[in-house]
Amino acid sequence: MNRILFVDDEPHVLHGLRRLLHGHRDTMRTEFAVGGAEAMAMVASAVAANDGFSVVVTDMQMPGIDGAELLTRLQAEHPATIRIALSGHSSRATAVRAISHAHRFLGKPCDPDELIGTLENAFSLLERFPRRDLQMAVGRIDVLPSRPSSLRRLIELSSRAETTIDELTVAVEGDIALSAKVLQLAGSGFFARAEQAPSAAAAVARLGVNVVRTLASIDGPPVFTEAASDDELPSPTGDLTLDVGLLALTVLERSGDLVDDDLPAPEMLGEYLLALWGLPGTETGTAGAPGVGGRAGTVGAHC
Repeated sequence: MNRILFVDDEPHVLHGLRRLLHGHRDTMRTEFAVGGAEAMAMVASAVAANDGFSVVVTDMQMPGIDGAELLTRLQAEHPATIRIALSGHSSRATAVRAISHAHRFLGKPCDPDELIGTLENAFSLLERFPRRDLQMAVGRIDVLPSRPSSLRRLIELSSRAETTIDELTVAVEGDIALSAKVLQLAGSGFFARAEQAPSAAAAVARLGVNVVRTLASIDGPPVFTEAASDDELPSPTGDLTLDVGLLALTVLERSGDLVDDDLPAPEMLGEYLLALWGLPGTETGTAGAPGVGGRAGTVGAHC
């Protein structure tokens, strides 16, 4: 049975989550940590007992080890764990620091059914892709490389006061890594309403000029990174799943995390990464890959 750790510095929030998920105790083992330090201790203990957490869901704004630092450490020390960030508007600055280290993002207050659906999709993903070495290798990928010409153009546009949304859209649409990241963030609930955009253009429009500028120029872990040269990256095929898989394959080949004989097919790798990021066409009940080519009710105190 999948084991989940929820992390928050407010005990009443954890109590609300405990009550919310009580009816799902037959399908998931839920545990709760008050703050990042306790969470890291619990994760280390679980790994030592050979019973690690499949998923960690953490608040962002906490004293001591905050959510961004917790996610960063989890990625470095326990990369196979699926990492989900919860953040309200007041903790957006902390959330931005976590963008490269979280697989999924949920806004606070969050929809309880959205949370449960996200967890169920995470469990389904681990069942579909059970290779532990693959989970660990992909879990270490924080940023897919962009073409230098595309990323530099985006940064240049972001520094200009008169830049339009159409100019930013052209820059993003011309690069697979940029497109995938804005699609992921546009549907996260962090910067816009939690609803997947049907295309990279729609994702840029939903995020808006100011948010895209912020993402392109943050002082901290990069949201985007560039390859050594445009020629180093595979040519786009028009299939987002395949293109993301090909990019990820170049990262894995460079890192040496998987030996050549163990490298997965790029289509499989792209499907796994897109599912980790919660993009359409990669989860149960969704349709149509975006860009190239649910449930209801809200709850305040639960999460």
